[in-house]
Amino acid sequence: MEAGKEIQTSTVRTTQSVWKQAVVFTFCFLCMAARHWTLEAWAMVIPNQTKRLTSKDLKFSGTALGTLDTVYLLSYALGSYASGNLGDRYSRVKVVTVGLTIACTALSLAIAAGYYHCASLPLFILLWVFNGGGQSTVWSGTVGIMGNWFSKEIRGSVFGFWSSNSSAGNILGSQVAGFLMSRNVSWEFIMFLSVIGLFLTTLLFFLLVSDKPGAAVPSETTSMLGVEEKPESVSLGTAWNIAG
Repeated sequence: MEAGKEIQTSTVRTTQSVWKQAVVFTFCFLCMAARHWTLEAWAMVIPNQTKRLTSKDLKFSGTALGTLDTVYLLSYALGSYASGNLGDRYSRVKVVTVGLTIACTALSLAIAAGYYHCASLPLFILLWVFNGGGQSTVWSGTVGIMGNWFSKEIRGSVFGFWSSNSSAGNILGSQVAGFLMSRNVSWEFIMFLSVIGLFLTTLLFFLLVSDKPGAAVPSETTSMLGVEEKPESVSLGTAWNIAG
């Protein structure tokens, strides 16, 4: 009887853990997809509304718009290294949540500036620094979380499907933006929808996702799931000197 109860308890716990894995997979996927939705929305509205932007609203030239893209990419590149280090020292869920909240705030301020016709290039450059830096937390953070929840034996197939998040986000962003632009909807509203999607995803991610399986999960269940213990972080210099 005791053996039967132990098997039943183990089965229940395993089912619960698999369910948690599905939640982690889903919301890490959605965070990346929502991020790409905002990128694609911006990429869609700029070429199609450059004339309106440069003549009435933001008054940015093509060179200025290119400068914003450059600022974003530089901020994203530098932020990726910084956020990776932060993720090694603090909760990756919190790092990603804070980063995306900063990005949502920066994008919201940009939308408000455009809507009230009070934008300036220096202001947008500053906002794009925060936007790129904030969004840089997503990739390293979600990949690290996924690595804690899925073993190396199945990571290839899991990540193979999970990495389609960028394409999913780009498709969603282009389709939504294209549909709204065909109806002469303003770029501010198009970007506002993408920011709302990103913010709601971030909120659910923070509430439902944990960095790794909790201590309450029994060792035999953890072994069945193939979940590994998180290794200690190493410095860049140490990693650089590792052979192979």
